[in-house]
Amino acid sequence: LENKFNPFYADEMLESCVFAHRCLPCRLPFPAIVRQLQNRVRSSLSFPPTVHGTVPSLDLHTPLIDQILDHDVLLHFPYQDFAPLLLLIEQASADERVQSISATLYRVAENSRFVRSLCKAAENGKDVRVIIELRARFDEARNMECAKRLVQSGAKVIFGPPDLKVHAKLICISLKTGSQIRSISIIGTGNFNEETALQYTDYALMSADEPFKDRISALLDQLFYKQTDTLNHTLHSIGHHPDFTDMQSHPIFSPMNHALEFSPDGIRQRIILELDRQIERAKSGRKARAWFKLNALSDPILIEKITHAAKAGVQIRLLVRGICLMTPSANENEKEMDLEIHSIVGRFLEHGRVYVLGYGDQSLVMLSSADFMRRNMERRIEAAVSISDPLLKDRLINEFELQFSDTANAWKMNPDGSYSNRAASKSQTIDSQKILLEQYTYAKE
Repeated sequence: LENKFNPFYADEMLESCVFAHRCLPCRLPFPAIVRQLQNRVRSSLSFPPTVHGTVPSLDLHTPLIDQILDHDVLLHFPYQDFAPLLLLIEQASADERVQSISATLYRVAENSRFVRSLCKAAENGKDVRVIIELRARFDEARNMECAKRLVQSGAKVIFGPPDLKVHAKLICISLKTGSQIRSISIIGTGNFNEETALQYTDYALMSADEPFKDRISALLDQLFYKQTDTLNHTLHSIGHHPDFTDMQSHPIFSPMNHALEFSPDGIRQRIILELDRQIERAKSGRKARAWFKLNALSDPILIEKITHAAKAGVQIRLLVRGICLMTPSANENEKEMDLEIHSIVGRFLEHGRVYVLGYGDQSLVMLSSADFMRRNMERRIEAAVSISDPLLKDRLINEFELQFSDTANAWKMNPDGSYSNRAASKSQTIDSQKILLEQYTYAKE
């Protein structure tokens, strides 16, 4: 044991632990003890190494910018490699056509390649604007250091406003192609973090659609306009911030069937609007559905609206990994609702947020950084993007259906709020995470 460790406790541990049959206690450096334990862990207790699939619609040996200008690309981590996203930013930092890169950062990896590429872009004379959220719990010091590095490289950096935590995952790359100014937008459900992308399931959409660029630029322009002091002047003190309370009434947060909706309030109002549409469909005898994959469901306004939709005959399917303050129960005098709530707890942490409303060509499929919690709806800047490509919509719906049918890692909520392991009631084992790994690995081959 390490010298700093109390010898009394070291002796106690050595006397009570047996590392192998007929093995005598011995003193070892702490790393050696860890290696001993690792060597004795049975292979049956370990997952096989993850083989990340690539993206069939991308050729990593040719410039990614031109490919994404041609078609949308949807990445699903960790089933697909995070490398294409990092490679895109690295290529953009050196591409002479690129004029500016804007991004929001919430949590980044230690010695992040993503941040290094932003620094390189600024050093190459590109206009780099970054909004860093200092209140990302447990990552405050890392984010401050990241901000300093970006400023030293010549990037323009601001912190998130004091009354609104910036939780949206957004990147916008602007470039000049001939006489045109075009852009690539990246909207994610999780952080641009190559470390967590190995363990958290998340999506990232890369698209050249102009409405995305317009909306992201409008949001970032508003934040930079409101908060003009950069870290060049406030490296050690945030100092005075302007009042952001009036920002929430800005038109950018008003839901108007935008391809990209923002919170505070905009995402919630859009979901309510879409649920009302599904309620009308159900009342007229047509098929209606509302499926949501979330980390948490606790917003009382959305819980009330989802419950109302279920009572009206809308099919409700909820995949909620964590806290869920809604139960699938109906009052005695009410008809049974078509409402099921599942939770998947498996090898990977289910982190992506997916909203599916409606059927057929009129269906709405959205990816979002926002859970259905009051803090996400009212006190955070969040983003929810509508998927327009029919193939990508079908892919997201199919993956939701697969995950909802999971019997290996899934738990179903009972009417009383308790959970039952779905494996106990199903003869066939469906491991959605394993299946997705195999599907994406097969696509790689």
